[in-house]
Amino acid sequence: MARPARPGKAWVWSNNKKAWAKPAKPSNKNFAYGWDDTKGWIKKTQEEFATGLSGLTGLEGNDANWAFALTAIKADAGLTDVFNRAWKAEQAGSAWTKETFYNEVKKKDWYKKHDSAWRAYDLKSKDPLQAGNLASDIKTRETLLKTYATIIGATITDADLTTLAKSTLQSGLSSDAELKSTLTSYIDFSKISIGQGIANVTNGLIGSAGNTESQIRQWATDYGITVDSNFVKQYATNVINGGDINDAHKAIIDLAKKTYQPWADNITDTQTTIAAGAHYKNSISNMLGVTPESINMQNGWMQKFMTAKDDKGNPLGIPEAEKAIRQSNEWATSTTGREQINTIGNQILAKMGI
Repeated sequence: MARPARPGKAWVWSNNKKAWAKPAKPSNKNFAYGWDDTKGWIKKTQEEFATGLSGLTGLEGNDANWAFALTAIKADAGLTDVFNRAWKAEQAGSAWTKETFYNEVKKKDWYKKHDSAWRAYDLKSKDPLQAGNLASDIKTRETLLKTYATIIGATITDADLTTLAKSTLQSGLSSDAELKSTLTSYIDFSKISIGQGIANVTNGLIGSAGNTESQIRQWATDYGITVDSNFVKQYATNVINGGDINDAHKAIIDLAKKTYQPWADNITDTQTTIAAGAHYKNSISNMLGVTPESINMQNGWMQKFMTAKDDKGNPLGIPEAEKAIRQSNEWATSTTGREQINTIGNQILAKMGI
């Protein structure tokens, strides 16, 4: 009887069975063996087996890029347990499908307690073959974060920049808004120049945070309110995180209404405290001989008049305000005051015939 067709070069003829058969399977606990009709029994290491578990289609997000290196698997107890069971099945000839392996992985804390971005980063960071790619990813992220830091006014060390680059990659943060938000904790006051000379160096924010600070401090000046660094930093950070700068405006207005209570109804988002007290400003300018532009809410007279009430509890009237000015040394020593005093003196002397 003629022999049947040989299934492949690796098959051997069995005289006992009178049929083609596979040679005896090697036995070595350190390897698994798979059959190939041409090559025969092919040895497979644990590293090769781990690599072969990667690339299951149909997974969503970063999970679709899972690449299992043995070093990454061995770094986690849960993954190690799943891998060992899959390896034993492979050695026994009852290999798991990739789907079976992934489903078992999903039962472990490594999967359940972390999102897909973390899982992808964890596998990549523990795979020696991907060290170069990971280093490149981190460097690219550092460059991007450094650009954003300059834009928003964050000051960050190289060491912190690297740490932040890794953490944002691990957490899957990638949008402009997300990355800028992670940098807001590094926004702080630093020495900045506002002119030439040492006297023109002050503490301030820089970048877009500095722009927000300038607007806030201008509002504070116009409304006669003092805001501390915490107030400025809070709202500058809020703006970078997508907040509205007008929230700071509203907060300043509320403070101004409480500070200058007699004029609370006149202080609004369209009328500042200095504008509400324009009549006082004009009287101060005329009586003391100073330009109106030089008078702001930091002026002592403006502070006094905008908070004072008359005997009936109403805002202080102009006659009372001007009387207070005339009773001051500031008025008496001003050009306007001296002229009026001289005029009155001359009138008295004239009446006396002198």
